[in-house]
Amino acid sequence: MIFFLFPTLYTFKTRLNSKNKILAWFLSFLFPCLFTACYFSDVLNYVELLLAGGVAVIAIYNTYEVGYIYNDAELTKKETSPTIRLNNEETEYYERNKLKIYLVRGIQLILILIILSFFSKALSISVAVSCAIILLVYLFYNSIRSVINIPLYSLLVWLRYFGISLAFYNLTDVVLLWLVYPLCVTVEFSSKPRFSQSLRWIYNHIDLFRVVYYSLLLIISTSILSYLGIFYDYLWFVFLASYYFLFRFLSYFFLSKRYRAQ
Repeated sequence: MIFFLFPTLYTFKTRLNSKNKILAWFLSFLFPCLFTACYFSDVLNYVELLLAGGVAVIAIYNTYEVGYIYNDAELTKKETSPTIRLNNEETEYYERNKLKIYLVRGIQLILILIILSFFSKALSISVAVSCAIILLVYLFYNSIRSVINIPLYSLLVWLRYFGISLAFYNLTDVVLLWLVYPLCVTVEFSSKPRFSQSLRWIYNHIDLFRVVYYSLLLIISTSILSYLGIFYDYLWFVFLASYYFLFRFLSYFFLSKRYRAQ
């Protein structure tokens, strides 16, 4: 049951349980996350930059999975129709070792942050603050089942993807990063039947919606940035938006199309 204890293992065990999901995780999360960490970080050496980015991702996921574990092992007891991700043996292990699980996760986070501080103290503090906010938001998110979950979910996604370099962003960066990924998945999340019936089209056509979203994002954002004369100042944003557009476009016309035909 080591997947309860070590970063990313719980995610791969309970969320990324197919090759397509693992590939999507690498393409939609890991690359953009490392890209922004490397772009905004104050670490100058490229090798150290990649190492620091990797360590920071582990710290974020170590913390984020605490919310996953609590949701899967504790909240499912209270829900009428829960999504079951743990079998009986795994649930029993959790009940016997829950204190150990959370303690190990906490100690690991401290050690990871210490290691990260050797690369960059500012980056270590940035990750520590993001991890603290993630735990705080999860505290509310896992205790509420209403439309309030929507903005909390959006914040959690933003922190998971881009919280690594929190200390290095200005307000414009924060908003643009929210547009480049968290807003899209927040709309998808809010289209679930328990939240909205008016967004059912999106819920039933998620892949197509993603293509439309990134098409509009690219057209509108590049037009505004060009008009304001700051296009080249935000090439990182244009790159990320273009990357996600290409990823969603190819996913829709190749992977999704294949499954729709079956």
